[in-house]
Amino acid sequence: MRSPTATDVALLYSAHEEKHGFKGMLGSIDCMHWEWKNCPVAYKGQYTRGDHKKPTIMLDGVASYDLWIWHAFFGMAGSNNDINVLIQSPIFDALNKGTAPSAPFEVNGNEYTNTKGYYLADGIYPDWVTLIKGMSCPTDEPRIKFTRFQASARKDKERAFGVLQGLFYILSLAAQTMKIRLGMVLLFQLANSSPNGQVLEAALKPTGVDGICSPCLAPCPSPSSWLSLLFISM
Repeated sequence: MRSPTATDVALLYSAHEEKHGFKGMLGSIDCMHWEWKNCPVAYKGQYTRGDHKKPTIMLDGVASYDLWIWHAFFGMAGSNNDINVLIQSPIFDALNKGTAPSAPFEVNGNEYTNTKGYYLADGIYPDWVTLIKGMSCPTDEPRIKFTRFQASARKDKERAFGVLQGLFYILSLAAQTMKIRLGMVLLFQLANSSPNGQVLEAALKPTGVDGICSPCLAPCPSPSSWLSLLFISM
C-alpha cells in the first residue's frame, strides 16, 4: 500500500467535499475485529475482549468514499481498544517526520495552510486536530446537523469492508491460524492498487499481459496464485 501523494490528496479533498461536504477530509479511520477461530488457549486472554466474547485480531484502516483503503494496520490483539491500536499504528509516521504532502484547504473563509488534512473518527478516538469527531450531546441545529453528517460520512469505512467481504468471502469467516495475515495483506494489495477502486472488480478477472490487471494496469497475482495462498493460509 502507498500513502496518498499530493495529487491524490487534492483528488480526495475535491471528492469528499462534493460527496460529503467536508473540505480537507482525507478519509475515515476505524478498527474492526476479525475472529481468530483456532486461537491457542494460552493466547485467548490476550486476544479476547468482553464485548466480543471470542478471540479476535484487530485491523485499523483508512478508507475514502470510493473504497480506496490506503492504510491498513493488522495483527493487534483483540483485547486492545481503538486508542491502543491508533497509538501503535504508523498512520501518522509521515506527519510526525514532516514528510506528509502539504495539503492546505479553506473552510468558511478561513484558510488552513499549515495542515495535512484530517480523518473522520468515532467518539472513542482522542481529541487530536487530525481527527474530527461528532458531538456527543449536540445542543442546537447546526451541531446536530454536523454530527449527523459526520456519522454518515464515516460509513465509507464500513462500506469498504463490506465490499471486501462480499468480493472475498474468506474475509467473512473466522481466521483459522495467524498465517491468515498473509491472505489479508494480499487481498488488500489486490483491492488497493489504485485509488479509483476499479481494481476491486478487475482483480477477479485479470486480462492483458501476465500479472497485469485491467483497467488500472496494476501488477497483481493470477487468481490461481492468490487463491492457493489463501487456502494454504487456512
